[in-house]
Amino acid sequence: ARWLDPLGLTERIAFVGATGGHFASYASVQRLRAINPVLANTMRSFSIQVPTSTLVAQLNAFSPSVVVTYPTVAALLADEIKAD
Repeated sequence: ARWLDPLGLTERIAFVGATGGHFASYASVQRLRAINPVLANTMRSFSIQVPTSTLVAQLNAFSPSVVVTYPTVAALLADEIKAD
């Protein structure tokens, strides 16, 4: 299906990391959303500072096709998937 969308315009990208401050990765995501209207609708940031169950519920509601995060958070989320 990727060849139908070579620019990735239909991807739903979730950034999971430290938010609410001047963190480089979070600031970069917010900047990309500000300068690109397409990304503003398809890219969202999620905080690692919320309880895991809340984070999983938020991610499930957004239903991302790509998750960008730290390796430790990826492992934590993978364990949540295994638990279901």
